[in-house]
Amino acid sequence: MRISSWRGLAATLTIALLASLGTAVAEERINDTISDVEVRNSEGTTQIVLRGAQEPIYTAFMREDPPGLVVELYDVTFEGLVSPLEVRDGNVEAIAFGAVGDGEIGAVLGRMTVGLSQDSDYEVIPTRDEVVVKVWPRNFE
Repeated sequence: MRISSWRGLAATLTIALLASLGTAVAEERINDTISDVEVRNSEGTTQIVLRGAQEPIYTAFMREDPPGLVVELYDVTFEGLVSPLEVRDGNVEAIAFGAVGDGEIGAVLGRMTVGLSQDSDYEVIPTRDEVVVKVWPRNFE
């Protein structure tokens, strides 16, 4: 099986797993809204700061064609953000915000897709009220 097929399978399994978490988890969580994003570049690393989600459950994976990073946040929606958000800083070309699922009948996955300029590595750092996504060129020293 090709790598891209594995990634597609992983994304499908993630959605199925989140959907199967049950009503107990759904009742405890409130649908968070991210309506503030800040993008900054420091010393060759792009930081994308998403504000508004309270201790989000997330998954992240790289895709190959086109090159990009996908970050999915469980029970989170994006509102009032420019999409796609043009960045073009040498690491990130643009960022798109969207959703998978229907909040009326089940869980919603907020999806941020980061278009990359080159092969990159990443780190996702969730905090109490924000998610910081760092992207830097592979083999960056």
